[in-house]
Amino acid sequence: MGFQGEVVSAPNLATVKVIDGALRFDRMPNATELAGFDTLEEVGEVSIHRAPQLRSLAGLQGLKRVHGFILGESVGVSALDQMSGLSRLSGRLGLNSTNVASLTAFSQTEELETLVLLNNRRLTSLAGLGALRMVTGDVEIRDNAIPKEEIDAFLARVEVRGRVSRAP
Repeated sequence: MGFQGEVVSAPNLATVKVIDGALRFDRMPNATELAGFDTLEEVGEVSIHRAPQLRSLAGLQGLKRVHGFILGESVGVSALDQMSGLSRLSGRLGLNSTNVASLTAFSQTEELETLVLLNNRRLTSLAGLGALRMVTGDVEIRDNAIPKEEIDAFLARVEVRGRVSRAP
């Protein structure tokens, strides 16, 4: 299910709890919120791109299980607090060119398929991924504000079965 342009709310989803596929938001230059998704508990993947006025993920706070979470390219969100109810994130975690400063919303995540953290200038730590033990695919951590020593310690602690690309 995808939304482009001027989606402000989704009242027809008021009783939907599960979306097996992806929930994609793209090219929403004036959207400031994601209203109408409050009842969702599980989504295959959440993907949000090109929504520069979006300051919060309020509306997604009911999510408990997500297979993938991708946030990137001109999204105004700086905190992921509304995602802190997640009990399971199992697939991809990707943040690309965001204002996100913390990964604590993903503190219960133990295993991922891929981890991509690119060009997040306010992201200073990987501490929010303290429970992560394994990435079955690739890890790419580049151009963030995370110290090299912390990236090295993280990669020494987490089993990565794919390729690793890193740079502070």
